[in-house]
Amino acid sequence: MDGAQSAGYATACIGKWGLGEANSPGIPNKQGFDFFYGYLNQSRAHRFYPEYVWRNQEKEFYPDNQKNREVYIHDKFTEEGLAWIKEQSQTEESFFLYLPYTLSHVDLDVPEDSMKPYYDIIKEKGPYINPKYPRGYRNHPTPRACFAGMTSRLDRDVGKILDLVDELNIAKYTVVLFSSDNGPTPAGGADPNFFDGNGIYKGIKRDLYEGGIRAPLIARWPGTIKAGSQSDHISAHWDMMDTFAELAGTKAPKEHTGISFVPTLKGQDAQGAHEYLYWEFYERGGKQAIRKGDWKAVRLDRHKSPNTPWEIYNLAKDPGESNNLGNQNSELQKEFNRIARQARTDNEFFRWKK
Repeated sequence: MDGAQSAGYATACIGKWGLGEANSPGIPNKQGFDFFYGYLNQSRAHRFYPEYVWRNQEKEFYPDNQKNREVYIHDKFTEEGLAWIKEQSQTEESFFLYLPYTLSHVDLDVPEDSMKPYYDIIKEKGPYINPKYPRGYRNHPTPRACFAGMTSRLDRDVGKILDLVDELNIAKYTVVLFSSDNGPTPAGGADPNFFDGNGIYKGIKRDLYEGGIRAPLIARWPGTIKAGSQSDHISAHWDMMDTFAELAGTKAPKEHTGISFVPTLKGQDAQGAHEYLYWEFYERGGKQAIRKGDWKAVRLDRHKSPNTPWEIYNLAKDPGESNNLGNQNSELQKEFNRIARQARTDNEFFRWKK
């Protein structure tokens, strides 16, 4: 967020960070954020009653949390976020808050008051038992009620943020964007099938089918975005930097690959679009995916079979990716091979095994 700082914005990150451990150049305070409160380590972020989190570059300890579970850290993220917004509203400085909440995510863990409403209306399949605990995810007697409670608590606290923006009379000048980084997961006792977490889409987290990588983006900007309006503009997280830069009146870094979707937010016609979107994933055999218009290509087991044919789907006719047209489209096979060669940049940390 160096660009936001140089444009005169106060900046804060509150929640989960995973791009650099303590004393590394990747910590939020060295990546453009004036204030940071939260986790630096993604594994620690699975625990909702942590021994400590970071306040800027110092540990803030909760010594009784391991035994007495006194401080549910999600609530502290909300508390810190509300306090920071109030503080900024007292100045004439513009501000940017990145609030990467850890709900709803494993561990399945939430205070009783959030689960209680669901005990009588959600049928449980049984407890979640991890035989290796305390290694890995914690056990839970009512995993479905817990997941529902975590989601409700997230909804409640996002509401608190929006209410505060309204109370401070800054809603007209404040853009709020809410999204997720991936599809649902069955890890730790979560049950995406029960909650229909991916809807009509195939796949879950760590898949490159639409159920793993497609997520909605909800935008709020009173007076600019019409309430209840929708857009079918296809975008990706790497468009966020360009979007934020345009909103802040500055320029994105030279090495950017995104396209600002500010025109879509404003309901304008001059929205740029990607020729294609490209993903790759190095776990579980290695996977690639490409989206070009209505066409979607997926390649599995990439480490062992780098030249295996693409699965090809027409998302306009088949959003659930159930009808593989790969054998019928030799020209599209060539086109997706071309894009795959063009799109990726070799990296010493992210390489195919072949």
